[in-house]
Amino acid sequence: YYKIESKIGFVTNRYGARMDELANMYDLHNILLVNDNTQLFTYKPPFNFAGEVNPIFEGETALTFSDTKYKGDILQGKEGTFKVPFTDENYNKSITNLSVTFTEDPLILEMNHRTTQKGNLKENYQYRFFTIERWEEEMRARLGINKSALEEMEDSRRQRKYIEDRKELEAEQEKKLEDVFKEELNGYYTTYPKEITAYQVLQLGVTSLKPDFISEVTYKQEGLVQKVGPNYILNVGKLIGNHLNLKGEERERDVDIYIPSARSFDYIIQIQIPEGYVVDNIKDLNQQLDKNAGSFKASVAQEGQQLNVTVSKVYKKAFLPVAEWNNLLRMLDAATEFRTQSVVLKKI
Repeated sequence: YYKIESKIGFVTNRYGARMDELANMYDLHNILLVNDNTQLFTYKPPFNFAGEVNPIFEGETALTFSDTKYKGDILQGKEGTFKVPFTDENYNKSITNLSVTFTEDPLILEMNHRTTQKGNLKENYQYRFFTIERWEEEMRARLGINKSALEEMEDSRRQRKYIEDRKELEAEQEKKLEDVFKEELNGYYTTYPKEITAYQVLQLGVTSLKPDFISEVTYKQEGLVQKVGPNYILNVGKLIGNHLNLKGEERERDVDIYIPSARSFDYIIQIQIPEGYVVDNIKDLNQQLDKNAGSFKASVAQEGQQLNVTVSKVYKKAFLPVAEWNNLLRMLDAATEFRTQSVVLKKI
């Protein structure tokens, strides 16, 4: 209708049947290519928008049809192929911004924790942190609709009677978010926070105007600080959250490695050191490892009473032959080792 150049495509899930092994119509998925194959439609609403690449199709070769028309019930057109591109670690990125402050009880830390999820890393968060209010707000902004859903309901005599039900639904979803944040933090530290004082979902990431998922939570956390005489030990490594720690037979592998997509995890951590204390053994935290399979980098610097920690963990490829397993294992081991690192806060 709009005369936009396009192609219809059919592609297989890279974890499913091959194109020459199709058993039924459900082995195939439909995609749409537009603007000379520069924009790819592979997702359906409610969480994804045009141009985002579903990781289950990365690297697959799609059968395409252009100049299509139906002859009876048969779709006809000019046949071709298209290889769905692999997304890289910069497209699929997780960013954690963590601000850490010691409370009056130095064994309890106050955290401000912002999470940004990009590309293929955000879908799990979108499902768990979904609220109809946030979703509609972003969709309406993308569509240029100035009124909120409640304002439209107030303007409609038929819808007005459902306003209170709508408000109850929104309040119920908002209340459940606290439990979702608690579970998320339990997964991050493997322990629940002592107390959550504030939380909000800033973006669901469902439109091209606001493509990233962003949330923020403030809480108090125990178990990261130990007192030793007049000094304190802060387990800095645990501030990057839980991590895959392979042991025993798990470290042996004889099959190739399939990762959902290339991805990276960045941690930007700012720690306020209490007055009257100095930080010891900072240099031990600095490390760097860069392999074809992945990389790990950690750097620590002090500016006045603030300790700045930046960490980057990268999975460079969605597929690795088993011959590269040891390179990936070295990256995983570097991250595991970092999680054991601590700094000493010495009383002066």
